[in-house]
Amino acid sequence: MATKVVMPKLGLVMREGLVVLWHKEEGERVEVGEELLEIESDKVTTLIESTVSGVIRKIIAVEGEVIPCGKTIAIIAEPNEEIPGLDKIIAETRAVALTREQWEKKQALKEATPQPESTREEAEAKASPAARRMAREHGLDLSLIKGTGPEGRVIREDVLAAIEAAKSGSAASGAVAGRPGETIPIGKMRRSIADNMARSAHTVARVVHIAEVDMTGAVKYREENRDAYKRDGGPDLSYNTILIKATASSMREYPALNVSLEGDSIRKHADINIGLAVALDEGLITVSVKDADKKDLMAIAKDCNALVEKARTGKLQVDDVTGSSITVSSLGTYDIDCFTPIINLPEAAIIGVGSIVKKPVVKNDKIEIAPIMKLSLSFDHRLVDGAPAAKFLQILKRKLERMEI
Repeated sequence: MATKVVMPKLGLVMREGLVVLWHKEEGERVEVGEELLEIESDKVTTLIESTVSGVIRKIIAVEGEVIPCGKTIAIIAEPNEEIPGLDKIIAETRAVALTREQWEKKQALKEATPQPESTREEAEAKASPAARRMAREHGLDLSLIKGTGPEGRVIREDVLAAIEAAKSGSAASGAVAGRPGETIPIGKMRRSIADNMARSAHTVARVVHIAEVDMTGAVKYREENRDAYKRDGGPDLSYNTILIKATASSMREYPALNVSLEGDSIRKHADINIGLAVALDEGLITVSVKDADKKDLMAIAKDCNALVEKARTGKLQVDDVTGSSITVSSLGTYDIDCFTPIINLPEAAIIGVGSIVKKPVVKNDKIEIAPIMKLSLSFDHRLVDGAPAAKFLQILKRKLERMEI
């Protein structure tokens, strides 16, 4: 029986993927588990293995093309097997296939328009027929275009203006012509970050709790054990490692934040995976430490080192960057006291970690100097209410202060 190879959906927010490289050619036989092709989505390239054995009868999406998830990119069948509806299958994929250049132009058109005040459905209903037709042809979201027609209706001229703005390189933010400086193209990672952060900012009902943590116990533990961890080429015992373990331990004790939004449902997760924000020269990426609650500090440190190395060398797989419910993002090394990072969708929350600073504190009615760190917990109020989020932060604070991890 003929098998369709479709563009896989490798993450909850993935909409399309780029065919990077085919490892097999048309007419070549492939076995189950053999390397079939490489797909690029967002910030990572993933190697896709064949799930069936057979002959590559037809490659529909060629290298360098962007294809929506779920569309057929190849057909695997036996050599003389009839493939019903092959022409229709090919036509459906070819109708939506874009070259990388076409896809990037489409993204640029979207970015050249103002941010929406209405939903996509409302904008479609209000727009003129000519505007709707032109927007579809150019891949534009009408809700991102400011209408100049009656009652804010988007008309054909508004769509034309958005297209021309993108062509001329002008931005909706109003850059001044002739101003000295340098214009650089938005790279893949920067574009992905922009899309994801804008989506989070516009859809998440974000609320922030902030707490101060006495890190005396954590600092002492790290100083006493750091050399032992690094012995024989082992990993460094960083504060990020301690924070990831403490977060996972808190999640196990109080799993209210171990959730994510999936369509109209809230998914409660059984495993506890903690994200770690990693800064690269080309942008920011979040890696996922799997089953962090079941691992000791040494194992988490090794995982973090391996994931950071894969991020820096461009060898991350989709599983390395997905599956977390909460992320730890630290700017402590930059002497940042406190900050409130944007939630990495579809996660429920993110922890902002500030610097550890010696401050006077009151202990047993006496003033002492202690290393204090501020934590911010940004959470999605659609998924978690304020009291459960506060309870989680209270537990995390307790575990860090007592090193109960």
